[in-house]
Amino acid sequence: MADPLPRYEALRASIRAGAATGAEVREALTERDALGLSNTVLQLYYLREDAGVRALLEALWSGQRDQARAAAWDTLATAPVRVALAHTLARIDPGRRPQLLAFIRASLASRDEFAQAQAALALAFVGDHEDLPALEALARSGGDYAAEAALKALAIRGGDTAHQAMLRLQRHYRADAQRSAVIRQLLAERWPPVPGQPP
Repeated sequence: MADPLPRYEALRASIRAGAATGAEVREALTERDALGLSNTVLQLYYLREDAGVRALLEALWSGQRDQARAAAWDTLATAPVRVALAHTLARIDPGRRPQLLAFIRASLASRDEFAQAQAALALAFVGDHEDLPALEALARSGGDYAAEAALKALAIRGGDTAHQAMLRLQRHYRADAQRSAVIRQLLAERWPPVPGQPP
């Protein structure tokens, strides 16, 4: 049997390009790998103008299996994929944002590190200023994957408060070469030094 991964990657590329058909979207939702399916769900944002895709996302969120019988429902039910689905829906439908944000924020405390990472990155896009302390806390105490996602989320959010959090984290991790390198890179990319001003 052929490796299905290249096919799913091709389907995601078609979704990103906004060219995927309904049949291709449904095929992409059969992927059983949580990381791959999370990426597919996030990329469905690129098809947000398609009423059929929006209806399908709503059906996935509410568990309407009859709307997508072949979908990988066991994988769709995992915490990381649910967070990705909430993230995509919150971006598409700002009116539902409060309910979806509550779910995403609660997922920062998940036992699943991948779900924590997904939640951190979701908050970078659909969260607000009040999420910065939780992201900083996850960057301090989360596992490697979740902590790095929280660092990236702080950089994506930007602003002075996020910058100050990153500087505190840089001091906190000064003895951790790997984490310090990530923080330095994110600081340089998001808050590049201004010539003539101290870093």
